[in-house]
Amino acid sequence: RRLAGRAAHGRPVTSLRFVADGSHLISAARDHKMRLWRADTGENVLVHYPDAFNMHKGMKQLALSGRGWLTRVYLPSTDGVVVYSLHTGAKLAVLKGHFGEVLCCAASPPGGDVRLFSGGEDGFVNLWVPP
Repeated sequence: RRLAGRAAHGRPVTSLRFVADGSHLISAARDHKMRLWRADTGENVLVHYPDAFNMHKGMKQLALSGRGWLTRVYLPSTDGVVVYSLHTGAKLAVLKGHFGEVLCCAASPPGGDVRLFSGGEDGFVNLWVPP
Protein backbone atom coordinates (compact mmCIF):
# COMPACT_ATOMS: atom_id res chain seq x y z
CA ARG A 1 0.00 0.00 0.00
CA ARG A 2 1.19 3.47 -0.82
CA LEU A 3 1.72 5.64 2.25
CA ALA A 4 2.35 8.97 0.54
CA GLY A 5 3.00 10.54 -2.81
CA ARG A 6 3.72 14.06 -3.91
CA ALA A 7 5.28 16.04 -6.72
CA ALA A 8 8.87 16.18 -5.58
CA HIS A 9 10.57 17.59 -8.68
CA GLY A 10 9.62 19.39 -11.87
CA ARG A 11 11.32 16.77 -14.07
CA PRO A 12 11.99 13.01 -13.87
CA VAL A 13 13.65 11.80 -10.66
CA THR A 14 16.93 10.07 -11.54
CA SER A 15 18.45 9.04 -8.21
CA LEU A 16 17.36 8.17 -4.66
CA ARG A 17 19.61 7.27 -1.71
CA PHE A 18 19.03 6.68 1.99
CA VAL A 19 21.54 8.06 4.49
CA ALA A 20 23.38 5.43 6.55
CA ASP A 21 21.03 5.58 9.55
CA GLY A 22 17.89 5.51 7.39
CA SER A 23 16.55 8.79 8.82
CA HIS A 24 16.64 10.72 5.55
CA LEU A 25 16.52 10.17 1.81
CA ILE A 26 18.01 12.36 -0.89
CA SER A 27 16.61 12.68 -4.40
CA ALA A 28 18.10 14.12 -7.57
CA ALA A 29 16.26 14.91 -10.78
CA ARG A 30 16.58 16.33 -14.27
CA ASP A 31 15.22 19.64 -12.97
CA HIS A 32 18.81 20.19 -11.69
CA LYS A 33 17.75 19.96 -8.07
CA MET A 34 18.44 17.69 -5.13
CA ARG A 35 16.03 17.43 -2.24
CA LEU A 36 16.45 16.01 1.27
CA TRP A 37 13.45 14.16 2.76
CA ARG A 38 12.62 12.86 6.23
CA ALA A 39 12.19 9.12 5.82
CA ASP A 40 9.55 8.79 8.55
CA THR A 41 7.17 11.51 7.26
CA GLY A 42 8.20 12.19 3.67
CA GLU A 43 8.64 15.87 4.57
CA ASN A 44 10.98 17.98 2.41
CA VAL A 45 13.71 19.31 4.73
CA LEU A 46 14.24 22.36 2.45
CA VAL A 47 18.02 22.26 2.06
CA HIS A 48 19.41 24.20 -0.93
CA TYR A 49 22.15 22.45 -2.93
CA PRO A 50 23.66 25.00 -5.39
CA ASP A 51 24.72 23.97 -8.91
CA ALA A 52 23.16 20.50 -8.62
CA PHE A 53 23.00 19.75 -12.32
CA ASN A 54 24.03 17.07 -14.76
CA MET A 55 23.11 17.35 -18.44
CA HIS A 56 23.18 13.57 -18.98
CA LYS A 57 19.71 12.32 -19.93
CA GLY A 58 19.93 8.99 -18.10
CA MET A 59 20.27 8.09 -14.45
CA LYS A 60 22.85 9.87 -12.33
CA GLN A 61 23.92 7.67 -9.48
CA LEU A 62 24.80 9.89 -6.53
CA ALA A 63 26.61 8.57 -3.47
CA LEU A 64 26.66 9.31 0.27
CA SER A 65 29.32 8.81 2.92
CA GLY A 66 29.73 9.57 6.60
CA ARG A 67 27.22 9.80 9.43
CA GLY A 68 25.19 12.52 11.10
CA TRP A 69 26.25 16.10 10.39
CA LEU A 70 29.39 14.86 8.64
CA THR A 71 27.45 13.12 5.87
CA ARG A 72 28.61 14.10 2.39
CA VAL A 73 26.74 13.89 -0.91
CA TYR A 74 28.69 13.13 -4.10
CA LEU A 75 26.83 14.25 -7.23
CA PRO A 76 28.06 13.38 -10.73
CA SER A 77 28.03 16.47 -12.94
CA THR A 78 29.26 17.88 -16.21
CA ASP A 79 32.25 19.43 -14.39
CA GLY A 80 33.27 16.56 -12.11
CA VAL A 81 32.00 15.13 -8.85
CA VAL A 82 30.43 17.87 -6.73
CA VAL A 83 30.78 17.32 -2.97
CA TYR A 84 28.06 18.74 -0.69
CA SER A 85 27.28 18.72 3.00
CA LEU A 86 24.05 16.71 3.27
CA HIS A 87 22.48 18.78 6.05
CA THR A 88 23.61 22.32 5.13
CA GLY A 89 23.77 22.06 1.34
CA ALA A 90 27.19 23.74 1.33
CA LYS A 91 29.22 22.99 -1.78
CA LEU A 92 32.52 21.71 -0.37
CA ALA A 93 34.53 20.76 -3.46
CA VAL A 94 34.47 19.71 -7.10
CA LEU A 95 36.60 16.64 -7.89
CA LYS A 96 37.91 16.90 -11.46
CA GLY A 97 39.62 14.05 -13.26
CA HIS A 98 37.37 12.76 -16.05
CA PHE A 99 37.49 13.67 -19.73
CA GLY A 100 33.78 14.37 -20.15
CA GLU A 101 30.72 14.04 -17.96
CA VAL A 102 30.72 12.06 -14.74
CA LEU A 103 27.77 9.66 -14.80
CA CYS A 104 27.91 7.73 -11.52
CA CYS A 105 29.51 7.55 -8.08
CA ALA A 106 29.84 4.94 -5.34
CA ALA A 107 31.26 5.50 -1.85
CA SER A 108 32.70 2.93 0.54
CA PRO A 109 30.47 1.88 3.45
CA PRO A 110 30.66 3.92 6.68
CA GLY A 111 33.42 3.07 9.08
CA GLY A 112 37.11 3.49 8.03
CA ASP A 113 38.55 5.77 5.41
CA VAL A 114 36.15 7.02 2.76
CA ARG A 115 36.91 5.90 -0.76
CA LEU A 116 34.88 7.27 -3.63
CA PHE A 117 34.69 5.84 -7.12
CA SER A 118 33.36 7.76 -10.10
CA GLY A 119 32.56 6.60 -13.62
CA GLY A 120 32.37 8.80 -16.68
CA GLU A 121 31.66 9.11 -20.38
CA ASP A 122 35.40 8.66 -20.93
CA GLY A 123 35.20 5.00 -19.88
CA PHE A 124 37.33 5.61 -16.78
CA VAL A 125 36.58 4.62 -13.19
CA ASN A 126 38.46 6.98 -10.89
CA LEU A 127 39.28 6.40 -7.21
CA TRP A 128 39.22 9.39 -4.86
CA VAL A 129 39.98 10.15 -1.24
CA PRO A 130 37.44 12.98 -0.91
CA PRO A 131 37.90 16.04 1.30
